[in-house]
Order: sequence, then structure tokens, then C-alpha cells
Amino acid sequence: MLKNLCGFLFVVGIITFGSPGKSYAQKDKNRQDSVTVFRMLEHAEELLFKYNTYDSAINITRQAISYSLQHNYLIGQAWSIIKLNDLLVVNNELAETEKNISLIFQLGIRLRDSQAIAISFLQKAQVQLYQDKYDSAIMNFEKSLNYNLEKMQNSYTAVAYNDLGYTWGRKEVVEKLVSCCLKSLAIYEKLKDPTGCADALGNISSVYYELGQKDKAIEYGKKSLSYREQAGNINKLALACCNLSQTYLANSIDEAVKYQQLCVKYAEQTGSEDRLIHSYITSSLVANAQKKNQEAFEYELKVIGLLENSRSDLIMLSRRYIAAAFLADMLKKDSIITLSYFNKSMQLSKEINNKTNQRDLFLFMSNFYIRKNNFEEAYKNYKKHILYRDSISSIEKQQNIDELEKKYQTAKKDVEIERLNSNQRINQLEIEKQQAIINGNKLEAMQKTNEISILQQQQQLQNLRLSTQEEELQKQQLQTKNKDQELALVQKEQLLSERKLENQQQLRNGIIAGTILLLLLGGIGFSRYQLKKKLEQQTVMQEMRNHIASDLHDDIGASLSNINILNELTRRNATNPQKVKEYLTKASEDIRQVSEGISDIVWNINPRYDDLAHLFVRMKRYASDILDGKNIDYTIQFPEQAPDWKLGMDKRRDLYLLFKEAVNNLAKYSNATMAIIELWLENGRVRLSINDNGIGFEASSLKAGNGLQNMKDRAVLLKGNLSINSSPGKGTQLLLDMSM
Repeated sequence: MLKNLCGFLFVVGIITFGSPGKSYAQKDKNRQDSVTVFRMLEHAEELLFKYNTYDSAINITRQAISYSLQHNYLIGQAWSIIKLNDLLVVNNELAETEKNISLIFQLGIRLRDSQAIAISFLQKAQVQLYQDKYDSAIMNFEKSLNYNLEKMQNSYTAVAYNDLGYTWGRKEVVEKLVSCCLKSLAIYEKLKDPTGCADALGNISSVYYELGQKDKAIEYGKKSLSYREQAGNINKLALACCNLSQTYLANSIDEAVKYQQLCVKYAEQTGSEDRLIHSYITSSLVANAQKKNQEAFEYELKVIGLLENSRSDLIMLSRRYIAAAFLADMLKKDSIITLSYFNKSMQLSKEINNKTNQRDLFLFMSNFYIRKNNFEEAYKNYKKHILYRDSISSIEKQQNIDELEKKYQTAKKDVEIERLNSNQRINQLEIEKQQAIINGNKLEAMQKTNEISILQQQQQLQNLRLSTQEEELQKQQLQTKNKDQELALVQKEQLLSERKLENQQQLRNGIIAGTILLLLLGGIGFSRYQLKKKLEQQTVMQEMRNHIASDLHDDIGASLSNINILNELTRRNATNPQKVKEYLTKASEDIRQVSEGISDIVWNINPRYDDLAHLFVRMKRYASDILDGKNIDYTIQFPEQAPDWKLGMDKRRDLYLLFKEAVNNLAKYSNATMAIIELWLENGRVRLSINDNGIGFEASSLKAGNGLQNMKDRAVLLKGNLSINSSPGKGTQLLLDMSM
């Protein structure tokens, strides 16, 4: 988010010192503790905004927390932690921020401070935003506004709307982004806060830039810059000028140059490495647009020098090497210089395992060799570019599904946590309501009733959103599986068509070369041959269908039946939350197993996965998921490049299921803390070794239980040798040796 120095930077996590603390200070103005704590917080604000000394501001804020703890001053403790979290969020220190959020919530409950509680929701949303958990962030931003902040119309309200707008922007919902940011802008203007106004306008400008609406981006960017100039923050001024310069590149080179010069001027005043790098990259882009390749090359060398010294952003350094190579080639420098930058980028990209940079690098190298008329090298590099491009596309497709599932699971956990917190708050409000009734305070009792109603409505809204998210996840998973199945069927139809055409060609050749008698005999022979082939194909297809039907009946069917039973039990026990939770947990596990089973079946029948590379990817992914879930440290070593060996469907299935059984047994029964999985290829053979440091077992128990006999049976089907060595307390070693 804030690390992307090439493109536009969104502004989130605005620090808002002042108003809440001062209001408390006024309430407690007779207490020395109040004066001391809030003066310290004001001093921290001054250090940050006037002198730009983040570390000093953090230290002063921690001192305020320490003082509040020593003097048992809860108000000071709550607001000092809030201000500390504001600083931590801006500096992307999320781990400590998350720990502090629950403490702020608890202090808000104890103090009956609805604003502190609302801010805890706001800061939780900001952390989720930085973690790209957009749906959860939106839920908590809205919760903070509905709970209290929207009524207060203070700086925290503006922050909530600004960051909520940014989050909608990340989900490409432009209407909501603009609406939220304009609400934020109105509050900042009312508070006469130029920094906040600039942030809100900058967010709108950035989204229009990403959507390709450059005129709108420039309009809001210039308004943001005007407020930046009022605020006088040189760091943000440098950033705003760089962004405007890049936006103007497609509209007006003169304006782009104007803001590029201001960008460099302000960046050099800050002395910040990040700002300097951003300004030099902007300068390189502007010079390149002016066809001033030598100037652009010199700016790229400045960026490379800074990044090589700090090693702060290796991905960016790898890309700057590519840019330097491109410009060196445009300047017709010695090919050795150009290739040296390409080689540096390649070495670094491999070191950090960045496939995206490698994909782009191979394309640039292909174009370089075309200009040198070395078409053989150009072709080789272009083939590598295509391989990386397709590989990244396949990985991204699966990652999108995995990410959607992770977001759903995270949101589900968040809802559970929030439900517990809400229930706790509702119970407390019920007690306070009863106390108010006893005391005859009808107004307070009515207020408590309204708060209880709001919390219950929020719970219903959370449940509705979670249900919608679950439906979306299931929809995406089904669409992906359907596409895979359609692709497999299309490939099989294409293969059958090709075979049919081949047979027809053979028939034509026989007719041309033979006599009428041979033609007659050939026709008879061909008919019988075609019939035989169809019977063979039907037999193979029938076996495949029987196999799939068996798997669906045995594994999927049983699990679906169990899910129906659990759903019925859940309905019958609706009044028993403990039972409902137990049945839903079991049903969720069965659904996961059904999904995994269908995925295995689709993968197994798809011929494009017959090669070892796809098999190895699936084996490694399964092992890492299972072992991560059991908190077992592990090392997985597979060949970096698999040979172009093909595996038949049955052989691939048996090898994968044997591997799954072994890993599953390790995770379930070994009690291991460390596992080593190795697979290597030599002389046409596959050797698989799985070792753990678990409790082991007696060799005499080998025939019973735990799927060990199952693995031996699969090893026989694979025509391989399987040995399992174990003894109590000394772990277990499994070794499979099979030929291709």
C-alpha cells in the first residue's frame, strides 16, 4: 500500500490528536493527572507535525501511558493508547496495534466511553485495511460510524469516512469512494484541517488515476496540492507533486515537468530516501516521455545507487535494473552494459523468487535480441516469457480462490469475536437498565434499551454479510470447478476429433494406393478397426465414469448425507446454542472434505496435469496446508525443474493419494514438531522420502490401522517399493522408490 513508490499512494491512518483528549482535560481540569497526560500528548503531536520526528512522538506517547498506569488514571491511559495506535498504524506497525485495540475497547467499556469504543472499531478496521481484508475493514468502519462517530462529526469521524472511502476504492466501487471522501472533506473543512482535506482529495484523485480518468485525477490532485501547501508538510508536498507530475504525463508534458521539478525540490528538502527514490523515478518517466534518454538513464542510476545501499526494496531494485538496461539499449551503449543490467535483474529476481519481474525481464530481453537480429535468443527468451506468464496466470487464479476463502474464514472469526464482545456489552447494559429502573431513572433505562437494540441490529447485519460472503465463496468455487470440467471435456473432444481425422487420412491414402479389391478389403478393415477403436474408447470412458461415480458415491455421497443429517440436527436443536455450534462445526468440516474430494477428482481426470510439474505443485501445496494447520515445522525439497515426463491418470492418482495418506498420518498421529519431505528424480525413477521426529510406533503394528496397509497397496499398483521404518520415540521414515 504505502510501499509502492512508482504509482499513486493512498493516504490511510490519519493521526488525529487533540479534540477528544482536550475535552476530557476540560472535564478533569482540577486533576493534575489530566493536565500532565494531555500536555504530553500535545507535545507528541507537535514533535510529529512540526518537527517530523516520529520516534520522539512515540516515546512521549509511551511516557503518557506509563504515567497513567502509575497513577491509575484510566481516561489518560485510554486516550494515550489511542494516540499511540494512531502513530503505529501510520508506520505500518500492525502487530502492536492489534494488541492495543482490545485494551482500548475494555477501557471504553469500563469508562462507559462510547467514543473510545467506536475508535477501537475504527483502528481495527485500519489494521484490516493494511492487511487487504477489505470486507472486514468495511464492516468495522461502518460499525465505528454507527456506534458513535457519525454523531460526533470530529476528526475521527473524518478519518473513518476517509479510510472507508479508500477501502471502497480498493474494491473499485467508485461511487461509494467519492461519497465517503466528500463526507470526510466536509468535516475536515468544518474543522479547518488542511492536512485532512488534502488526504480526502488525494484519495479521490488516486482512484480516478487508476481508472484511467486523468482529467478527474488532475482536478482533485490540484485541490489536494493546494491544501498540502496550506499545511506546509514538505514530505506530503513532495508526494503530491510527484503524483501530479505522473498524472500529467498523458495530458501535458510542460505541466508534468513543472511538478516534477517541484517534486525533486521538496524531496531533497526532506532528505527522506523514500521521497528521493519516488522523485527520481518520476523524473526518469518525465525525461523518457521527452525522449531525453540520457537524462532518464542518469535518474535511474541515482535510484539504483540508493536502493543498492539500503536494500530496502529489492523488488523495486530489480525493476530499476530492467529500466536501466532498456535505456542503455536506447542510448546504443555497449551490449555488455545492457546485458549486465539484465543479468543483475535476473539474479536478484531469482534471489527473491519474484516471477512477475522475471516474466517482464524475459520479454524485454526478447525485444533486445530482436533489435540485435539474434532471433534464436529472442525466441528462447520469448518462450520463457510465455511460460512465466501462463504460470503466474494459473497461480493467480488459484490464489484468488484461496484469498476469497481466507477472507471468508477471517470474517467468520471476526464476527464470532464481535458477537462475544456485543453479548458481553448487552449483558452489562441489561444490568445497568435494571438498575436504572430500580432507581426510577426512566430516561437512562430507555437509553440502555436503545443501545441494546442497536447492538442486536448490528449482530443481525454482521450475520447477513457473513452469509452473503459465504454464498459468494461457494459461487466462485463452483464456477472454477465448472470451468475446469468444461476444459477437460473440450480437450477430450479435441483429442477424439484429431484421432478421427487421422484415421480418415489413412483411409484416403489406402484408396489412392490400392485397387478396387484392396479398396473393398480396406473399407471392411477400416470399419472393423473403427468399431474396435470406438469400443476401446467407450471402455476407457466407461471405466473413467465408473471410477468417478465410485469416488462420488463413496466419499462425496457419504459426506453429503452426513451434512444433511447435521443440518436436520441443527434445526431440531435450534434452542441449544452449544449443540448448534457443534453440529455446524462438523458440517463445515464435511463441506471442506467434499470440496477437496471434488477438486481431487477434477484434477485427476484433467490431462493437462499429467506432467510432473503440476503434480509436484499440488503435493507441496497439500503438505504445507496440512503441516501449517498442525503447527509442524517442515522442509519440502522437490526438484526446481521437473523433466517433461508424463504420468497416466491412474498412476498419478495413486502416487498423489499415497503421498496424502503419508502426510495425513504424520499430521494426525506422529505428534511431530519437525518434518522433512524430499523427492528426487534419477535414471527414470522417482524417490520420495518423508521423515518426522514424532513418537514413532512398533513395527508389529504396521499391518493395523492408520492407512499404512493402504499405502502398501498403492505402492504395489505403482510397481514400486515402499519401506516404513519406525521405533517408539525415534520418529518415522517412509521411503518410496518407483519407476516412471
